[in-house]
Amino acid sequence: MIPTVFSVAALLCFVCTCSAAVLETPVLENSTFQNETAIQVDWQFDGSAQPISHFIVMATGKFFDTVTREKTIEASGRSLLLTELKSGETYGVSVLVVNGTDNSTSGKIEVNTMVFSPEIETVSSTLSTLSFRWSLPDGEMAKSFNVYLSPEGVLNLDQKELDGNTFDVTYYNLSSSSNYEISVFNVGYNDEFIFSSALYSTDIPDILVGVLSVRNTQFTINWWAEDLLYLAGPFLVEYYGENIDTLNRNITVDANDRSTDVTGLLSGETYVVTVSMSTRVSTKTSNLTYITTALATPTFTNRSQTTTTLTLSWTSNNGFVDFYILTYEGVDVETREQVLTVPGSESETTITTLMTGVEYRVEIIAYSNNQFSSSDTIRISTTPNPVEDLVVTFNEAGHLRADWDAPSVGFFENYEVEVHNSTSLVIIDTTYANGYEYFDPDPEETYTVYVTVLAKDGERSIQKFARNGVTTSVEDIVYEVNQTSIRLMWMPPTDTYTLVRVTCGSCSNDKVQDFYTNDAPDCIYTNLSPGVAYFITFETFLNEESISETIAVLPSTIPDTPTVESANSAGLDFIVVTLSDATCKSCKYIGQPTSELGQKLGSVTIEPESSQTTFDMRFDQLQPGTRYNISVVAERNGVLSLPAEIVQQTTLAQATNIIQEANTTAVMLSWTPPQGLYDMVTVSCFCGPTHTRTSDAEQLVVFSGLNSGSSEFVTIHTERQGFEDSTQEIFFIYTVPEPAEDVSILQVATSSITVQIRDHDCTGCFYHVTAMSSDLDNHTVVMHDRLASVSIFDVELTDLYPGTEYFIQVVAEIDGLKSTPFNVTATTTPIAIEEIRFSQITSSGFTMFWDKPEGDFDGYVITLQPSDIQVPTLSEFATYYTFKDLLPYMEYTVTLAAVAGTSTSADTVGTITTSQGIPGPVTNVAAKQSESTIVLTFNPPLEVFGVIEAYSINRIGEFPGLPSDSDVRLLNAHQTVVAYENLLAGYNYTFVIQVKNADNIGVAAYISSVIPPNEPEPSTMKPEKVAENSITNSSFTVSINDLLFSEDNGPVSTFVIIVAEQQAIGDSKGGETGTYQDAMLPSWGQVINNNPTPRYQTSEPLDYSIVRSAGNRKKRATDVTINVGSVDCSAASASDFCNGPLKPGKTYVYQFRGYYNTDYYADTLYSEPITLTDSGNDDKTDTDTDKEVVIIVVVLGLIILLLIGVMVILVYSYRTKNKVLRTIVGKDGTFREAPTTRADVNLVSMKIKPEERWDLNFAQFESNFIQERKGSANTSIENLVEIGNGHVGPGAIENEIDIEETSFTQKENDVEMSNGHVGTGGMEDEHEIGETSFTLQQKENRDSTDVLKENNVEMSNGHAKTEELIQDEDDKKDASVAISQSTIEIE
Repeated sequence: MIPTVFSVAALLCFVCTCSAAVLETPVLENSTFQNETAIQVDWQFDGSAQPISHFIVMATGKFFDTVTREKTIEASGRSLLLTELKSGETYGVSVLVVNGTDNSTSGKIEVNTMVFSPEIETVSSTLSTLSFRWSLPDGEMAKSFNVYLSPEGVLNLDQKELDGNTFDVTYYNLSSSSNYEISVFNVGYNDEFIFSSALYSTDIPDILVGVLSVRNTQFTINWWAEDLLYLAGPFLVEYYGENIDTLNRNITVDANDRSTDVTGLLSGETYVVTVSMSTRVSTKTSNLTYITTALATPTFTNRSQTTTTLTLSWTSNNGFVDFYILTYEGVDVETREQVLTVPGSESETTITTLMTGVEYRVEIIAYSNNQFSSSDTIRISTTPNPVEDLVVTFNEAGHLRADWDAPSVGFFENYEVEVHNSTSLVIIDTTYANGYEYFDPDPEETYTVYVTVLAKDGERSIQKFARNGVTTSVEDIVYEVNQTSIRLMWMPPTDTYTLVRVTCGSCSNDKVQDFYTNDAPDCIYTNLSPGVAYFITFETFLNEESISETIAVLPSTIPDTPTVESANSAGLDFIVVTLSDATCKSCKYIGQPTSELGQKLGSVTIEPESSQTTFDMRFDQLQPGTRYNISVVAERNGVLSLPAEIVQQTTLAQATNIIQEANTTAVMLSWTPPQGLYDMVTVSCFCGPTHTRTSDAEQLVVFSGLNSGSSEFVTIHTERQGFEDSTQEIFFIYTVPEPAEDVSILQVATSSITVQIRDHDCTGCFYHVTAMSSDLDNHTVVMHDRLASVSIFDVELTDLYPGTEYFIQVVAEIDGLKSTPFNVTATTTPIAIEEIRFSQITSSGFTMFWDKPEGDFDGYVITLQPSDIQVPTLSEFATYYTFKDLLPYMEYTVTLAAVAGTSTSADTVGTITTSQGIPGPVTNVAAKQSESTIVLTFNPPLEVFGVIEAYSINRIGEFPGLPSDSDVRLLNAHQTVVAYENLLAGYNYTFVIQVKNADNIGVAAYISSVIPPNEPEPSTMKPEKVAENSITNSSFTVSINDLLFSEDNGPVSTFVIIVAEQQAIGDSKGGETGTYQDAMLPSWGQVINNNPTPRYQTSEPLDYSIVRSAGNRKKRATDVTINVGSVDCSAASASDFCNGPLKPGKTYVYQFRGYYNTDYYADTLYSEPITLTDSGNDDKTDTDTDKEVVIIVVVLGLIILLLIGVMVILVYSYRTKNKVLRTIVGKDGTFREAPTTRADVNLVSMKIKPEERWDLNFAQFESNFIQERKGSANTSIENLVEIGNGHVGPGAIENEIDIEETSFTQKENDVEMSNGHVGTGGMEDEHEIGETSFTLQQKENRDSTDVLKENNVEMSNGHAKTEELIQDEDDKKDASVAISQSTIEIE
């Protein structure tokens, strides 16, 4: 019991110990901070259950930084910043808690570090390329870089994706002088990314400047890029004059312009011109261009002259003139042309040392910078000299007479004479004489005569005058005055006098003063009043008797100086001063302002009323901001007082024509300087902290650091020391708004485009949205006034033209200031095509048609389903497209849409099914034969290309020389088994099977089968009796026709002649049958020495078709005759079959054996016995032989002529009545016309492969045959056949053509070549021509090659090939047919 208790206690202690060892697991929280190389790790841990020693934070990279990093933190810590990590990596982070004996690990979380922004730097640039390089901090990696390049302000991105090891990229085919924005995205292995952007520019090409036109005050230039590269603009045209107009000025020209007018220039000045443009990174300036404006014509203005000089002045609007050239010469007086050069800075000159009284022609031109102005010309004369020794008297007639001497020097035209009496002008007249006489003078009157010398152009000399008689009054009275005295002086009378009395009636003292002849003519009145006019008279006395008239003068004393009080008022261009004067009641006052610059302005005169003692004087047209010294004098009767002076100043003028030029962050103010004088212009902007700018030399200030699209309060005034500031002008300035943050195409339709604008900055702007097309003249402009609270808004552009690319420009505007445009392009959707039409539908394609839609577009896109055909984009002018190489009987869906740029119209869809194609051949064709029946089986073709409607089977049964056994059947689509019964034994049947669908007949499949012959019945026919005249001592002639053998069980293919002595056959009658293997017989050489001679075979088997050719079973025509024993076989081998000579005097029998292919044979009965003559009875003389030959030739000639005539008649009759066209079908199924006469046909040897004999295109055969029309005439054939080993067999081909609905029978030129048998055929009409046989004469030298040179049939390897040569129609005339009974000799 006690051990058990202890065991339980120990167990409990162990359990408690184990429980105390299990540590709590830290719980990781989501990271609250990450950057490129550090992450913040936070975790939760209670730690109250048991003490711990520390934590270990572990981090392992997922992709490349796979080394585990560990960092230890004290037990109280619950967060740790892991540093020195790699950017773009995903780290698996876990926390391990450790106490003295145990540890516990948290779960793992994944935290991504950020990626570094790539630092972009440009490597190089050319006119059309930009190469960029970027970098990451050392040791940092990237998975990839995505680089985007777009023209500044245009959403047209060119993206390149590069691997993380590539730090550079080059863009080619860029526009020169263009700004591009590049963005490089650094994509980390953890797919975090960040990008850097920068603006760079392609190089600017050299700018070339040309001069289009030059005038006096302006010129026009244009410019272009070298090699006609692209220039982006805008352009800065800068110019200044080299000589006078040296102010540097510039013109900014729009980016789209390449020329400008430069105006406001000085004529004759040489200007230095440059054109420059700037990109984000560079500026390119053209070379200096020197342009000299045209010189203005100087114009003569003022002139004066003396007797020997001409003084001329002129005006010139030229800015710079090197010098003026004056040329002058006398008009009517021969003088040498003189040239005078005047510096360009002068405008007046005097020409000296001229001739007196001569008219000169003077011309002036200006010269500067290697160019001359046009000229101005005047005609002017020098002044003539005056007359000399002028005397005026009364002559005896009582006339007034003036006489003078002409000028002693110079030229003149005539004289002008004026006659004056004491009160008025009496007469003016001209004369060419040196004297003048006035006929109606008053003898009591004093006359003065004035004489003036006139030049040719009317120039006048100094005037000379003279009087008649003497004077009694004083003359030439002058006086001097001051404020209180008057001094008078005069010229005494010339006549005798006692005194001159001077009387001043208003003077206070010395009113009358007498001056005797010895007194000086000088009188003074004093104590006078200022500014008063005094009436003073002069009278001459002789002995106290007045001898003259009273002469009066009215001199005035000088008035007192007026008092000038302070200015009443002053303005920009006027000053008013107040005057006071109590002494002068009748004075007028003259004021003269003089500026501080010494400029005197026009004087001001006032005449106050006599009662006024105080009055104002106003001075106008003064200069603002200027001090004036104003001088005022009083005037009475032309006498001026001393001046009263005061200094006054006009007020300061304000700057005018204030112009604002702004960008997004700054405003430049420029102005026209204030009129007058000033020290500075002060401009203050209340832009947050007040900015104050002052300007003295330059008329502009700049306020920068402003917000875009903002308005600011500004004041401007003028300052000058000692002057009150001008009145402040208050106005607002505006910065240019930034372009919209983003403009995107929201929706595109056929006649509208909706754009979405995003802009958070300019709350007071409204927006111009313009849609422009280079193809259209009209623009669509929409003005949108945004709400301050709306930062994203839509603008719809309507009434647009379908399918047109529009350049959409969005410009923000505030108070007339417009942002740079934000440009996007969009193309309106083209109008959809109305419908698709189809035509020319075949099994492999079709043509689709459509009508061109309205509106504009670039082309069409077509898709075809199901198909992998890629149709290229079609031209806008296309209205049809043809698809080829499609599958037959397939339904296709065609989609058609119009394309304009990137915009596509709504799809127009059409469906079409191609026609059924040509079916393939049937498969698994088999022919099962049973006696006279063939059962065909087949499977449908693998490729139908449509729907099977029927099967067409053309049966063609053939045996050489016999009529064909053919027909055509149509089976329904489900019938694939057909039986043919009652077929002809021995015939070779070929079956041509084709599939028919609604549109086509398929590819033919062929199979052939032969019906074997049955064992024939024994023959009961006996050969015909041999004619007596054909029997010789070694041979006899036999005949054979096609009635000897029965062909009910199969056709006979070949035959032989069996000969034996009658004694050798005993009682046998012949007529045996058997198999081909039992048919072997000996040859002539093997039995000729036997006695009696047993049965032997005379030759190799002969083609039975020659028998059929000679006649037919319906109507006998001709037998075939063969001469037995006619060949010399001495040189032949004994085993060779040879038609050797028979034994004289012996009795022979013969029979025919017919072979049924290689299966059976049948013998005829033996013939009647034939006894040969003895050798002596067969001899004939040469004469008899010659006679027989002559008779035979004559008879044959007559027969030939007769038959030719009959044949011509029959041919003509047959052609006109029947019109049957004989045709021959070739192997390919095509027809050609058969020979029209028998003489036109020759048989030539040819070889035909057995497998090709019946390989005919019967579908084509049938089609061609039905299309043939009417026939040809009779045909006669001469067949010369050479058969191997020297044996020749003639044959006839029987041809019969029946046309019945869809079937036909062709029995023309059938040739079967097998087992060494040859059949040659000829054609026979239904008209009976007569019994015909062909004779081949053998020459003794056995050289038959010359006879058979053109027409022969050569046998080789048991196969024969025949070829027919058809002669031309012209050969028919010479054709001849030998129609006579003859024999064929077989060697």
